[in-house]
Amino acid sequence: MALEELTNGLNAWVNEPSRQEGENRDAARDRIIECRKNKSTSLDLKSLGLRSIPKEIGSLVYLEWLNLSNNQIKEIPDAIGRLVNLKSLNLSNNQIKEIPDAIGRLVNLEWLFLYANQITKIPAAIEILVNLKSLFLSSNQIKEIPDAIGGLVNLKELTLHSNLIKEIPDAIGRLVNLKSLNLSKNQITQIPDAIGRLMKLQMLDFSENPSLIFTPELIDQLSNLENLGCDVRYPIHFNPFAAQAREKLDAICLTQRKEDEPDFVHVKEVLKRFLSEGIVQRSNALNQKERGQEIAQSALPTLEILEKNPHLLPLVNEISSRFLDGCVNQPVRGWSEISALMAIAAKENFTQKLEATKQVFALDYIAAYVREEGVGSAVEVEAGNALYREVHKELKEPWLGVPGPIAHEGFIKDFLTPDRIKTVARNVKDMNSLTLEELKDRICNSEHNLAWGEICFPAQIQEIKERFKKDLEDLGEEVSSGQLEEISFQKKSVFSEEVKRLTMEQEARPELDPTKLKEPEKQKEKENLVDATRPSTSCVSRYFGNCLSAIIGRSSKISSEEQEGQTTR
Repeated sequence: MALEELTNGLNAWVNEPSRQEGENRDAARDRIIECRKNKSTSLDLKSLGLRSIPKEIGSLVYLEWLNLSNNQIKEIPDAIGRLVNLKSLNLSNNQIKEIPDAIGRLVNLEWLFLYANQITKIPAAIEILVNLKSLFLSSNQIKEIPDAIGGLVNLKELTLHSNLIKEIPDAIGRLVNLKSLNLSKNQITQIPDAIGRLMKLQMLDFSENPSLIFTPELIDQLSNLENLGCDVRYPIHFNPFAAQAREKLDAICLTQRKEDEPDFVHVKEVLKRFLSEGIVQRSNALNQKERGQEIAQSALPTLEILEKNPHLLPLVNEISSRFLDGCVNQPVRGWSEISALMAIAAKENFTQKLEATKQVFALDYIAAYVREEGVGSAVEVEAGNALYREVHKELKEPWLGVPGPIAHEGFIKDFLTPDRIKTVARNVKDMNSLTLEELKDRICNSEHNLAWGEICFPAQIQEIKERFKKDLEDLGEEVSSGQLEEISFQKKSVFSEEVKRLTMEQEARPELDPTKLKEPEKQKEKENLVDATRPSTSCVSRYFGNCLSAIIGRSSKISSEEQEGQTTR
């Protein structure tokens, strides 16, 4: 087609009566003409509001990259089949309902993007695209995968999530070069044996297929698998350690539950996801059962400490609520924090508890380091979990709840360099040299000081809570929502100040064995203990003073109005 003929044809397309408001056909025409004049290999027509593709586009025989994404295109013209040198075609985020057979003539195509359309069927002509490396058909209305898919022998990435697919054909097993397969958010009920032949597969996602029957023995065959997505409840049933962990937590919750109060749903959900998703997504296919048991077993020591300190369950439940969003790496990070705090609770004396806080500081430091390095929010938690594990290996510290395998770890391999691990480990080791007085000061001024108070001074904190509760009951319905917010703020401030006072006044030394003390020493030790546990009247009075002022203020106003009324009468 001559340039003049091309121009005339495009002008006619621009001026068609069917042209809709918002379509920037003029810009598309100019870019196509410029591309033809320069014999350019790439053409960008995305986000122009186009509802159709001009047939003249077929004359751009030099074209290798064509982007028509984010338009409102409803049909792909047969002329597209003349672009025989095309390597990448992006028609995502349109309103296309059918893929024409002409697509099969694009024999050099390597990347085909058709996600977020209204496509209902994959044509048999697809098998001709033997050079295709990536095929993206997610977020459509596809009901079945044709056997023709098996002809894509060089395909490395196949994305079909968010469709209506119920069955996977055995032909999928012919995709021997496939590295990534995403079939999440469909209606698949069974994983075919053919999946076991995809020996190069590194990422497999079957999550959000509600009726899926999981087959762990089949997945075990995929020796290169790094990331597995699957909403799996089934491994819980065949993993005795996972079942034991769930039962233990249920028993602890049962002993602490009170009428008309929530049943500690957050910590239960964190543990459930740590186990169910974790066993599948964090255990790579090689030796999956053994790794799954290792993960489930790792939860038990933390639960055993919680079992001995059930009063900490509300605290653990509150912490858990912050780690329920996102992928399984969020609950894994939450479980690490819970475990670090439980390690403090497990220690017998104040000095040991202070020493145990170093694990909490290490966890915080590594999370802050990852953020500052700018790895990106999408993999920030993954990077933090993996770096925490590697630093633990380097230092060989007796930390509790350190994660083992990390889901999606393949995305952060470049971040976990030996030099970075050694640098962070050295910095964490430097923190371990803090004196006990420095530890006291740091914990008092950290975001964990209230949790520290709950763990180390439960009786005193409970006493303050009871005072708050009684005072709020006295205020009754007279307290507005704004006043409640102020009271809540005051409550946290009082707790924080009290924790600081108790921590700074507590002697950091091993507790003496009462059986080896002489009588006078026993009496002295008892006096010191009473001194250390006396609540702070100064900080408590600040809260009660504010509440009392509010009550007196309201009372004064009422009295004044009554007096004015009597004077008037």
